[in-house]
Amino acid sequence: MPWSRSVLRFPPRRQILLASRPFRYRHGRFWIEGVPWEGVVESLGTPVLIYSRERLLSNIASLEKTAKALPIPVRIHAALKACTLPGIATILREAGLGVEVMSEFEYQLSRKAGFTPGQMVVNAPAKARAFLDRAVAEKVALLNVESEEELEVIDALGRRIGAPVRIGVRVNPPLGREPPRGFGGRGSKFGFDIDSGDARRAVKRAASLPGVELMAIHCHAWTRQYAPRRYLAGVRPVLRFLAEVEREIDRRIPWIDLGGGFGSRNLLEASGRRIADFLGPLGEEIRGLGGHRELLLEPGRYLLNDAAVCIGQVLTRKRNARRHWVLTDAGSHILPLRDNVEYYAAPAQLNRGSQRFCIGDALCIPSGVLPGSFALGEIRSGDSLVIFNCGAYTFSLAQHFGGLAPAVALVEGDTWRLLFRRRSPDEWLRWIEDQRP
Repeated sequence: MPWSRSVLRFPPRRQILLASRPFRYRHGRFWIEGVPWEGVVESLGTPVLIYSRERLLSNIASLEKTAKALPIPVRIHAALKACTLPGIATILREAGLGVEVMSEFEYQLSRKAGFTPGQMVVNAPAKARAFLDRAVAEKVALLNVESEEELEVIDALGRRIGAPVRIGVRVNPPLGREPPRGFGGRGSKFGFDIDSGDARRAVKRAASLPGVELMAIHCHAWTRQYAPRRYLAGVRPVLRFLAEVEREIDRRIPWIDLGGGFGSRNLLEASGRRIADFLGPLGEEIRGLGGHRELLLEPGRYLLNDAAVCIGQVLTRKRNARRHWVLTDAGSHILPLRDNVEYYAAPAQLNRGSQRFCIGDALCIPSGVLPGSFALGEIRSGDSLVIFNCGAYTFSLAQHFGGLAPAVALVEGDTWRLLFRRRSPDEWLRWIEDQRP
């Protein structure tokens, strides 16, 4: 049996990860598009993040195709927080997407990548005053408000410049205190709860202020969602609230900003679902509200997560009690082990047989086990591992704890280029020395 076909003995989720283009095995050797794994590793070392341009554009196209089939207009603003690499941001812009930012750093990065303020949605439970001043002065497409104090500040800024600021009000549906895969929950730091009456008061206040133009109701209720019914169950209370509050203020709020929260495309499709299973029913329910409506989406994980892998080197093996461990240099300082990670690992070079093991890192913290670990055949110290689903919330959350941010490469067909150069310890220490007063 060819090594690439032997992958099919593993569960379908891993089958999708290993068998689908542009990540695939050819004669037991891992390839990213037309580049073998060692073609990058020999130049950049490990650990290294490798993005596939083909996969990223495919993810964008799948979302845009679904959006165009809906009965309402859809604006897609990629969540920059998922990956703060300028090279990736440029690809998102060139593909025709807008961008969602949460800080002045992300705002400036987006500008350098070529986005205009009119392509930007600004979110954050709190925003520095200098950032608010800039966002208002440069006229971002939408500024989502999450506190009463912030609403009054933005109103004052709008009156000062003589032009109302386009805002949305973030609301939280009644999902319970700690909903499964929910974002926030009752009484969280985000937005205004619907069931407490705070959301209604905030919307009415916004509608009465001359310095703002109430354009949107914003809700980001889920993270890593794979169940369309659960997703829609969280959205419906928001749509009911919107219809009720519009009657009370006697004004239509034309935009419905539902953020992101969709799972990784490869895992979604491995489960037999498509993004259309979420957006198709959603579009019909929004159309049922009547009048001109536009849907805003802010995807991050769906676009980026399965578009990159991390390749790390096995530093040592060990057995402790009943666990077989493989310890790698691809540590939790670059692959955060949060509750919502979706990493899966396999050797970069497949061998005969099968073996399961626990993957850990080399850091002196109880960072847990990388989930979904398996190998085909013997794995030795010095071998390389491919870790899938590393495109979102890895580089942007990388820490200088026990190591430095990894090099990042982008594969384009049969070539690759550097997106971020890993600094050596000497370079980093010299930089620190230079900061002394």
